Amino acid sequence: MAFQETRWHSTVTRPDIATWPALLNEGGFGISSEPMASRRQSARKRLVDAAQQYVMRLGQAAKAAGVSLPETGLLTGDADTQRILMTGHQPVPFHGGLSFKYLCAEQTAVLSNSIGLAVMIDTDEGDPANFQYPESAPEQDSSQCRIASSTFCEAPTIFALTRFLPSDQLKDVTDSVAEQLKQSTSDASADRFRSVAEIYQSLAEQDVPPTEASVIARWTNGIGSRLLELPLSAICAFSEVIDLITEILMKTNDFAATYNQELDQFRSKHEIRNAANPFPDLQSTDDGQELPFWVLNSKQQTRHRLSVRTSGNEIKLFAAGDVILDTSPNDLRSALDGLTLNGIQLIPRGALVTAFLRLLFADLFVHGLGGEHYDPFTNRLIRSWWNVEAPPFTVASASDFLFAEQRDELHRLQEMESQLRDLRYNPQRHFESGVFSNDLETRLRQLVEKKQDAIASMKTAHADGRSAKDIGHQIQQISDEIKSAVDEGFHEDLAALDRITDSTRQAYECRTYPWFLFP
Repeated sequence: MAFQETRWHSTVTRPDIATWPALLNEGGFGISSEPMASRRQSARKRLVDAAQQYVMRLGQAAKAAGVSLPETGLLTGDADTQRILMTGHQPVPFHGGLSFKYLCAEQTAVLSNSIGLAVMIDTDEGDPANFQYPESAPEQDSSQCRIASSTFCEAPTIFALTRFLPSDQLKDVTDSVAEQLKQSTSDASADRFRSVAEIYQSLAEQDVPPTEASVIARWTNGIGSRLLELPLSAICAFSEVIDLITEILMKTNDFAATYNQELDQFRSKHEIRNAANPFPDLQSTDDGQELPFWVLNSKQQTRHRLSVRTSGNEIKLFAAGDVILDTSPNDLRSALDGLTLNGIQLIPRGALVTAFLRLLFADLFVHGLGGEHYDPFTNRLIRSWWNVEAPPFTVASASDFLFAEQRDELHRLQEMESQLRDLRYNPQRHFESGVFSNDLETRLRQLVEKKQDAIASMKTAHADGRSAKDIGHQIQQISDEIKSAVDEGFHEDLAALDRITDSTRQAYECRTYPWFLFP
């Protein structure tokens, strides 16, 4: 697969992306034992059907808002006969690394004639319409800038429950950011931002929530527009997911012990000293045993960690110290369905998110750099608790820099500064490298030759037993001339580097600007 090398920097695909179709075809074979195989078969069909309906609904919402989407075929199909490649992320304005990950997922699904599906992690807390942008630094000259952030949303909360700003405030945000972009980048960048801001505004007027608006907006630029999409909150309402949750709750203490034991062994194997890496141990408290689930209450707009207390024929579920469920093991499954009907869901967190997605649905899961670090632990947990081999995962990431030319020049200046000592004292090492101008190199060659002659004279004087004090002064004088010539030759570059403020350097190096600021 060929990518636009002029756009993407520091591309990462592990293993090599050419091997992904083969991994995809092999994935899922390790999950052939019952009842997981049957559960997986029904879950995959349910997933694809629900995602198709969800994408269709978003398409209709876009049409109602007057937003045009690319006419590209969805990567869907028959879950019984085709492989499923999955990826996912929170529904935020994507930066280059996320866009590249989705691009790799799409291209692999196309090449392997597979179903491609992205999970929208809408159960985290945050702001689905927050973005970074460069603004001019008012206390500096016009060439300086800094990283700023803005949003189209009201206060951050659980992603799925966020709301847009009122229309007049959306317009104020658009005008303010566009004006800053004109000053810090270009009119073209400001115009691109305005066009996307208008998409958000149109979707907001149609009561499309910010999570879905961010997905629709990136689809307009072809980012993940061929992948099926489905929120994690919808997936967690599947009966197969609730079955997995029920089984864990029925063996709360055993699961927690296995989870913590695998964490200990993972940390030991990888020589990890931080007890919170890759995930903290599950704690036992007065409320019972902590499990890796969120209790998400959409009515109260809260999200708390789950603790479980078992005693005889009683199972109690706690969130923030409050009992949310008091039932018996025999009634637990139906009681969890009742919670869902009342707007309360148990959402996997940490390693369980991809554990559930890979166990029930995926033949291959595409991670970013973060997932690469924690999902080897997920592999261990799946093997230890469910006694199956997890389908494989791969990694894709890249950087996309808004100030690519300025960043390259900054790196050139920084490299020059780091080499300056050697340029001063050993200029001959850099002759014909292009680092010196022609005139400066000619001058330095003359001085170096003169210095070498003086050094040879000093050696002769020492050999003859004569004083070489005057020659030593001459060598020092020549060395000073070389240093002065080099400093003078790079004076403008050093001055240019000194003028670039720390905040401007950070703005040049930023890799998390959203896709809609780029050409």
